[in-house]
Amino acid sequence: MGNGRRMIDFSKLNEQIAPPDTEAQKAAKKHWNSIAKPIGSLGLLEDAVARIAGLTGSHSVNLKKRAVLVMCADNGVVAEGVSQTGQDVTAIVAENMAKGDSSVCRMAALARADVIPIDIGMKKDAIDLKYAKEFKTPSTSKKIIFMQSPTFRK
Repeated sequence: MGNGRRMIDFSKLNEQIAPPDTEAQKAAKKHWNSIAKPIGSLGLLEDAVARIAGLTGSHSVNLKKRAVLVMCADNGVVAEGVSQTGQDVTAIVAENMAKGDSSVCRMAALARADVIPIDIGMKKDAIDLKYAKEFKTPSTSKKIIFMQSPTFRK
């Protein structure tokens, strides 16, 4: 791209992700089952902790550092003339999130989480987006009717 941003190949990034550590998952589940409560009584929370253990490779899960990742992009609806606002609003909202001045920032603060807006296809570049350069993808602001649908692999 002419703006000096490099393209990210998400398929190659996905190939670098190691499979979950099943031993860490089992150890986390065993730990939760040893706590004074009915086994499995926390339902999906216990499952989520076991999955996090598998991803981190440790049965001891620490969730002190949290973040809300906000993927910011224009999607072609503006070109169809059915959007309430123009593409400049996407950049303004992203900039406000980067400054900590948005409703999502206020809610995230209550959960002690950072808010990280990431430009993955905004038509207008936002100012002060720390992660914009790393993750910029091709613009998705063409007429949506002519865009090819994304495909996903398992």
